[in-house]
Amino acid sequence: MPETRQPKAGCGHVFLLNCSHEGLAADAILIAGDSGPATGVALKDAKAPLTKIYETNKANLGSEEQFWAVTQAFLQAAGEAQKDAKSVFKRAKPLLAIGCPHGEDIAGSWLEGTIGLLYDAADQYGVDVAFCLPEKTTFKVSQVLRQSLCPFAGGPHWMITEDLKQHAARLQYARDSDSLYIFFGAGVSFPSGLPSWGGLLAQLAETAGFDEDSRKHLAELGFLDQPTLIEERMVEAGKQLKPAVAACVKDGKYTPGHALLAAMHVPAATTNYDDLYEFAAKSAAMVPSGSGLEGIRKLPDKIIRLPWSSDEIASKPELGNRSVLKLHGCVHAPESIVLTRRDYMRYTDDRQALRGMLQETLAVKHMMICGFSMTDDNVQMIIDQVRKVTYTQDGESKCKMGTVMTLVENPLFTKLWDRDFHVVSFGKSWADNPAWKHDCFLDYVASQYWTQTNSSWLLQPRFADILTPSEIKIAAALQHLVKLREDPEVTSSAAWAKVETVLNSLGLPKANEAFGKL
Repeated sequence: MPETRQPKAGCGHVFLLNCSHEGLAADAILIAGDSGPATGVALKDAKAPLTKIYETNKANLGSEEQFWAVTQAFLQAAGEAQKDAKSVFKRAKPLLAIGCPHGEDIAGSWLEGTIGLLYDAADQYGVDVAFCLPEKTTFKVSQVLRQSLCPFAGGPHWMITEDLKQHAARLQYARDSDSLYIFFGAGVSFPSGLPSWGGLLAQLAETAGFDEDSRKHLAELGFLDQPTLIEERMVEAGKQLKPAVAACVKDGKYTPGHALLAAMHVPAATTNYDDLYEFAAKSAAMVPSGSGLEGIRKLPDKIIRLPWSSDEIASKPELGNRSVLKLHGCVHAPESIVLTRRDYMRYTDDRQALRGMLQETLAVKHMMICGFSMTDDNVQMIIDQVRKVTYTQDGESKCKMGTVMTLVENPLFTKLWDRDFHVVSFGKSWADNPAWKHDCFLDYVASQYWTQTNSSWLLQPRFADILTPSEIKIAAALQHLVKLREDPEVTSSAAWAKVETVLNSLGLPKANEAFGKL
């Protein structure tokens, strides 16, 4: 274990993400390919407006020492470039991202050395660093290793207060009892490179043909009235509003927030049109480095979109934990997008079933709400419907519907909602860097889930080098059971299925793989 120290003022956080780094909204990423430099790393395009891509030749990643040298070169070059800079994705701190070069072949010692380098960079340059691990077992192993390898007093989540840990414990209890449900809004997509709501309307107004003076007048109207007039102008010009909306929000990059929420493996709902949550989830697959956004988008979906794929859940209920209810439509079905005042006024008539789904969830689940302002009229009406069945006759709440996360503490907001929800805030003012602490909190909540099953690689040879002495003894003893897998008489018995289930949960390799030495 490294010697503990206090993090420097402005120190960044090391995120562990179950996704590909190439689709991440990061200020700088490291890519390995055939055209990279023979040694070290090189910046591909210094004038790139968003993500700076640093390249290396994949031949440089043949050993642990080579990978660490390349990683250190990337962290130094990108860290020095981003130190004291503002994130182009409007994050609280710039984000550097690296991936896992060998997927299912990576060894435990490889991870140990890499995590140490990431913490040194986060502390030295004051940037956030994302270690993106699409392969699930490698991701889980890294979660546990981070606990012991973080050099900071207070551990990898030293910025999380005891009060926030209590909130996280309640959310984890809900997750363990299969009652956690995620609801996220535009705040999660804010650092994705997509336009804000106001920016979206400005783009649509320009597409519709409003001149500069008209756009200024248009911007003074309400957010529901603007698209109404934009749609009228588009119809006159033979254009369609909602396909134009889809075009504006289809090319963003997923954020750490998207990846962390998707990694919790619970059902979700959102008012966002974009597909970045689904994009993050599908990127948790091994793709060749350099595949880029298009390569990841070609992967099969891992998240079921509702209501369009309701039949899949009807036939396979277990898919419900990998679903997202798109309350206000989706870029994959532009006609479903809710945008104009007319859309909102007709919501009850057109989408009563969606309301019903969310009402039922609020009544029986614990809803974790993040990146959402709680000002949407449709959602407010849904909550009020639930109050009618969860409140007693004297107006007291029988139980809270969930947890609302807000960035800056507002006593009046808390007073407004604390009868219905636990309210969590991440700072007294913007000077407390609440957006950063919010993402760190999501990482903490996700890590609590993944570190619970910290024995799931006990029988994987590639992680034998990081087992503790007690784990080595257990793994050695289990080899006797593993050898029974070669006995047809044993494997044909009813009892063997249960034994094999336990062994598989401990990382037993497939039947045609070598067990390896311990």
